[in-house]
Amino acid sequence: MNFKPGSLTGQSVALTGKVLGMDRAEMNRWIVVAGGSASHQVDRNTTLLVSANGANATTTKFAKANRLGIPILSEQTFSDVIEGRMTLATAIANRAVGTASSPAPKQAQAQAAAAVKVSKREGRLREATVKQLDKLSTETSASPYGIGF
Repeated sequence: MNFKPGSLTGQSVALTGKVLGMDRAEMNRWIVVAGGSASHQVDRNTTLLVSANGANATTTKFAKANRLGIPILSEQTFSDVIEGRMTLATAIANRAVGTASSPAPKQAQAQAAAAVKVSKREGRLREATVKQLDKLSTETSASPYGIGF
């Protein structure tokens, strides 16, 4: 699997259901490699739930995520995010949930707000990275030897 580094920066991700193609430990490693933290439970600190194949609205994690307004992504959409084919903000805005149920209006509003929050966070991270690269570039070019000492 190819992944986009930083695609989950600042996210606390929980999994529910049977993950196809890899075991949970491997999926948790991918979450960490993509910049997120893996969570074994859904609570107020969880920012994203991946509803893998076999999970449905009857699971406790799914119900709790809905109640807390936590965005729920299908396994395929989550894969698209960590591989860079889709931004997390787009995935949340599309509410790419792997079930046929649609969230209640309050939950939909919470998910839309979460998408905006993620989008703003992604923008700030990009700006900070560009500033750091510019600073390194300036420091390197200021040295007569081309090295930033």
